[in-house]
Amino acid sequence: MSIVRLVVERPVATWMLAIAAAVFGMVSYQRLPLNLMPDLSYPSITVRTEVEGYAPQEVETQVSRPIEEALATVPGLSELESRSRAGVSDVVLEFAWGADIDDAAQAIRERIQTTPLPQDAARPLILRYDPSQEPILRIGLSVDSAKASDLTGESALFMLREVAERELKRDLEAMDGVAAVRVRGGLEREIRIEARQDWMAARGVTIDQIVNTLGSENVNLPGGAIRDGNQEYLVRTLNEVRTVEEIERLEVRAGTGSRVPIAEVATVREAPKDREVVSRLDGQDSVELEVFKAADANIVRVAEQLVVALEGRKLGPPGMTSKGLKDRLPENVQLVILENQARFIEASIANLRSTAFIGAFLAVAVLFAFLKDFRATAIIAAAIPLSIVATFAPMYIGGVSLNLMSLGGLALGIGMLVDNAVVVLENIQVFVERGESRRTAAIRGTREVSAAVIASTLTTVSVFLPITFVEGVAGQIFGDLALAVVFSLLASLVVALLFVPMLAATEVQLSASQQRPRLRDVSRAAQLHSIDRFRSTFASTAGAWRWLLLPWSLVRFLVRLGFEVTAAAVVWSSALAGRLAFTGIDFLRGPPARLLVLGAERFQDGYNRFAERFAHGMPSVLSRPGLVLGAALASILVSVPLGNTLGQALIPELHQGRFTAEIALPVGTPLARTSDFTLDVEQALTNQPQIAHVHSIVGTERRADSRADEGEHTARVMVELTSGGNLKKREAAV
Repeated sequence: MSIVRLVVERPVATWMLAIAAAVFGMVSYQRLPLNLMPDLSYPSITVRTEVEGYAPQEVETQVSRPIEEALATVPGLSELESRSRAGVSDVVLEFAWGADIDDAAQAIRERIQTTPLPQDAARPLILRYDPSQEPILRIGLSVDSAKASDLTGESALFMLREVAERELKRDLEAMDGVAAVRVRGGLEREIRIEARQDWMAARGVTIDQIVNTLGSENVNLPGGAIRDGNQEYLVRTLNEVRTVEEIERLEVRAGTGSRVPIAEVATVREAPKDREVVSRLDGQDSVELEVFKAADANIVRVAEQLVVALEGRKLGPPGMTSKGLKDRLPENVQLVILENQARFIEASIANLRSTAFIGAFLAVAVLFAFLKDFRATAIIAAAIPLSIVATFAPMYIGGVSLNLMSLGGLALGIGMLVDNAVVVLENIQVFVERGESRRTAAIRGTREVSAAVIASTLTTVSVFLPITFVEGVAGQIFGDLALAVVFSLLASLVVALLFVPMLAATEVQLSASQQRPRLRDVSRAAQLHSIDRFRSTFASTAGAWRWLLLPWSLVRFLVRLGFEVTAAAVVWSSALAGRLAFTGIDFLRGPPARLLVLGAERFQDGYNRFAERFAHGMPSVLSRPGLVLGAALASILVSVPLGNTLGQALIPELHQGRFTAEIALPVGTPLARTSDFTLDVEQALTNQPQIAHVHSIVGTERRADSRADEGEHTARVMVELTSGGNLKKREAAV
């Protein structure tokens, strides 16, 4: 027995397979990660070594060059370069696409361990760039000048930094899906001990003695353990200083043997830590928080949780919201969400989804215009969502995320996956018009075109599948699109050869008694019998057993009553849904159906007239082959030069309503000069009416993952536009 005959003669089993495919697809859809673009992994590794106080020339000769010589023989290396700047050496290794970066990193570690470096050089760090680990949410904290006119300068920056670290960072990092929260800007407190040379000379104290005292006294040390019977107590020596007064009371042993308090040889005071980063929001000093998601977390879900935690959740009554972290902040502090990647991802994917739905609707409309058959159109309309939903299962197994490229592949595949179902259904209809039964027509019609449908689908698959083997960034970006198209086409092939014949062979004929469920019958089926049964049981039990068994009877009665109430609710809701469905079908079979058929007939009349004119014009065209070939050649000659004028880009420019301007002054420019220059740029942008917020970051922290070309001489100005209008033109104007 052929598989086509099997699915046609066993429709229940075919329905179960279709439902199972739909369920697996929906479950896979809910588990698919949601990203803006596919995951990109660049085959490059940076070895960063810090040597405090070294000039670029010494960094190159004593650090960068030995590391280059040691790493030049790493397997798979395609390019090696070094960047030496004051105090930092960066050696960048680029590998061939497809190389195992983990093995390469292990080989680099082994070679660095045997590389001689200066004694004061820090341990080399191996860094890999991961674009998916960019912050998903940026939050800005600033002082509301209207509510806190007396809170300015250093006091405001101290307060903002403490609020960010103590109130926001701790709560946000405790949320599911959040990997880390980084605080930038503001002022941090530190204790400065400024030794006086004349005071030290008068008391016979050296600077080394002060340093040794601070190192030995300001420490917490483990002191072992004490056993007391069956219990063990850990002993700790707690001597860590926390205040300025405690440091001032520390005593330094002088060379003469006397003990001198630090307050007599140095000035101890609390002062702001030297700033490495200056953060401003709309021209005012601010503090920025960057939120990073966990590796396996969904960007949209994590961002939604963060926004709810910050701003609160809307409740049922209008205007009612639950309190969030924003409401717990001091009244003079304002919180602004500077960037939320989830918003653009949601908007882009929602736009693509709506486009896909519109495409599917237009495909069904065009089919009905040509077929003029509600049954055939309904079969095709059912095949489209089933093919798409079934595609999500292999996407999840293949590690493809939901992003612009994969959804674009699904939208592209909608138009192509209809072809298989149309070919199969049209051939089945031909056998039905010849007088054969629907079951026989479904079997013979599907068999006749199955080879052609399979060959047509595989030729299209053979075009898109090789894209997944392309190396480089292009292969990683367009690989998801190709896989989405391939999976959707294969799913449509299975649906066209198995599901469509089963639907086409199904006879749908309802008798008069089966057309509508009667509410009287439903009310009889949904009666509550547990009450009468409890009464009869209680009355039939005699003597003391009636009261002894009463608790058990009550429990059984409540359980039965609960099941009966649930069953009655399901029965009544199903009956009402059935009534509404039949009413809707009756309505659609009336004037709307006649209007649709009339529209399809008018379309067919127009199409037939066009076909007749086309047939009359073909002989004259075929009689002038030279003219036709000349016109085709002329169009090619005109199109080729025009094609060379088109711009080239890997990915089209995305307009999110925000953009970033990077500023780089000459190397060596101090942070204060860079900040003043950036402030002038901010003030010029703030006066623009189409700009909502201007946020700037001047300088950079000395972190392992900081860029090699960033420093006190660099700044980034992030501009957010107001909503509405043409974002591309408005960005260009700004």
